[in-house]
Amino acid sequence: MNNTAFGTGAKKNSRKDVARQGFVAMMEGRAEIVGGDAATKRTAVEHRFLPETYKAARHATKAKPRPHR
Repeated sequence: MNNTAFGTGAKKNSRKDVARQGFVAMMEGRAEIVGGDAATKRTAVEHRFLPETYKAARHATKAKPRPHR
């Protein structure tokens, strides 16, 4: 997994920020929230409208191991 787009070198949202966003949403009584930065939230909105086959193909591309450099 380390040599994929999801591996250790990938940009990830801060755990503290995501936890804080989730806690605030819970305290406000919201049942669902997308935690993270603007790009993550934009992707969540896009995924509401994209077909599952497209999303699966995009995920498969990102999950494919990259050659070592």
